[in-house]
Amino acid sequence: MTSNVWKIGLYKKLEGGQEAECILCKDKNEKKTTISTKNWASSGLLFHLKTKHKGTKFYEEFVRLESDAPIFGVDPRTAISAHGISKNWEKRSFVLSVSAFPGSHTGDRINEVVRGLLKSWDIPLSKTHIDQSPSAKRQRSCAAFLFDAFEEIMSSTSAAQQHSQPDLRSEFMDYAARPREPLIANPLEFWRSAEKELPLMSQAARRFLSPPCTSVLSEQIFSSARDLFHYRRMRTGPKKAEMILFLQRALPIINYKY
Repeated sequence: MTSNVWKIGLYKKLEGGQEAECILCKDKNEKKTTISTKNWASSGLLFHLKTKHKGTKFYEEFVRLESDAPIFGVDPRTAISAHGISKNWEKRSFVLSVSAFPGSHTGDRINEVVRGLLKSWDIPLSKTHIDQSPSAKRQRSCAAFLFDAFEEIMSSTSAAQQHSQPDLRSEFMDYAARPREPLIANPLEFWRSAEKELPLMSQAARRFLSPPCTSVLSEQIFSSARDLFHYRRMRTGPKKAEMILFLQRALPIINYKY
């Protein structure tokens, strides 16, 4: 997998693939402008970025690309990034702050550091997406957030607007009756085209899709798969396994009583 340090536009690969040239160092007429990249190694590029160009836009871009994994090798750091969707349904991300993060990375320590960064930017906790609930309750957080977004939109809509806009229930039924989109489809493109027909749901979708993806749910799925498949039960097909995993995650959300 290509390191994000190659994606920030600071380095130019030289012919042969054994060295890369730093654009900033070249512009400043530095004596040494090349870094060894033998076998496409990126550790030298990362060291050069941190020691020579830490306060530049290139470093900020690197942090932005790494913002979903707040630990950067031997130089542990965490960052606060703002994420949103523009009026044209395009993703926008900005790095607001970067802070050193030495010591253990426990839940309490992460909470403490993040709260400190938020305070320095005068960002209220209510405007962030931070899940501090016990892990057993996190399965319901995504669905709860979606329903909360619906409620907030409805409560902030005037009576006249509510009368003129489609009812949320009928709008949802219209959405559910539509043909299923391909798995490779871009959800932002779908909501861009459906915004006028589904105004209430598109508002909720804009908020729901703004936070970046994390690995938490994928890790939970792999944990479930480990419980589903073992040496005594290996004949379950992929379709049936997908159904079982879906039910295992969905039933607690709808509070199904066995």
